[in-house]
Amino acid sequence: MPTSCSHVSWLATYRTPSPAATKTNVKNLPTQVKKQDSMSDSLHLHELGKMTVFYVPSHKLDDFRFNENKQSARSSIHEYLMHRYQAYTQTPTPVKGFWVNHEKIPVHDVMERFEVSFHVETEFELLIEFLVKLCQRLDEDAIYVTRGDRSFLVTRTQRN
Repeated sequence: MPTSCSHVSWLATYRTPSPAATKTNVKNLPTQVKKQDSMSDSLHLHELGKMTVFYVPSHKLDDFRFNENKQSARSSIHEYLMHRYQAYTQTPTPVKGFWVNHEKIPVHDVMERFEVSFHVETEFELLIEFLVKLCQRLDEDAIYVTRGDRSFLVTRTQRN
């Protein structure tokens, strides 16, 4: 997520819980939880939530055949993520994805990685709705998504 001070305006809108609201009795907590709690006490850390990553085929992001209202898929993704989350990270480096399609044929694609973080699970559901529409728009069977340590395929059609 944000890695530079250029996101200070976004951080200014982030509401940090009051110190009284975050104090807990750490005597009875497991060691791992104590370490996490002490990290969150830093005045220089702003927790962004759980990281969510999704991958989109590079060649479709700017292809005019996938434009909607004269807007590229890349622009739509940017607009959605900035409107909903005020920040995201995109990695334009060639990440290759390999899988076997529904016809049992091995396929691969060069993907671009998009990363966003948020606390509330309802935001994940909204992102999934956006990705379903993106899947349909790009004529993709699925978009690969990770949330924390879990992996998902967002499909354009409902599973049976």
